[in-house]
Amino acid sequence: MQASKLLTVAMLVALGAARPGPTTPTRISPEMKKATPIIVVDEIEPCLSFWTDALGFELAATVPHEDAIGFAMLNKGGVELMYQSRASVDSDLAASGGPAAFRGGR
Repeated sequence: MQASKLLTVAMLVALGAARPGPTTPTRISPEMKKATPIIVVDEIEPCLSFWTDALGFELAATVPHEDAIGFAMLNKGGVELMYQSRASVDSDLAASGGPAAFRGGR
């Protein structure tokens, strides 16, 4: 199965909208309760003060990658967003055998 089709099926199963196999419905009406964007940037550190200082978001978690922040999660009330560095995405994709989305430039 192609990676994009497998990802689509996995997302539908996670939403409880479909089960893989011959009984998968052709029309899907999932109840989505939350969506959290992951913003991919060259460097996370320059982005943080805008969200924390200017907009009052809380830095809920960070994950290092090499000598910088590779991933950050911010939230305020019911709003949540995440940042991931391009280098961290590349590393994750290489480790998983996934496609080289950001490797070798943009």
